[in-house]
Amino acid sequence: MSNILQNYPNHKAFEELLNSCGSMTRQLETIGHKLTVKLLKEGLIEDNFCRYTLLKLDNNPVILALSYTKNNNLTFIEILKNANNIPIGKFLFAKSSGISRDSLVISKITLDELSDSLISNYLKTHYHDKQEMFSRKSEFISVQNEKMILIEIILPELKKLFK
Repeated sequence: MSNILQNYPNHKAFEELLNSCGSMTRQLETIGHKLTVKLLKEGLIEDNFCRYTLLKLDNNPVILALSYTKNNNLTFIEILKNANNIPIGKFLFAKSSGISRDSLVISKITLDELSDSLISNYLKTHYHDKQEMFSRKSEFISVQNEKMILIEIILPELKKLFK
């Protein structure tokens, strides 16, 4: 097993979840636990529309996510604003959406490496600064050449599901 997975479960299903190019929400739903999404904050920050969410399985936080797009990217803003009712993955990965994932970068991070203050502040109230976590950063592109960034922080509680 590679060093990046140290302190995380040596479990094929976990590695598949981490490396998947599909919808994280859909995969979490198939694990067989109750998935809920909690909106932490949304709105304009500088020239971006941002949406911060916490995904929970059986009321345990497992993913902290930030989605953002330029405030003139109407396709993605509509998706993010409608995400209170329908998870963004349902729109992003729909065959008729005209949206594709342009890139996916997986890395291991610690809290002191985070640049987003809302994410950093949230995590620092629950974890120590040197706590290692996985980050998945994806860029999505629409047929209109609009772009959206999705950052998913995999919280350590997720590993409890893969023992």
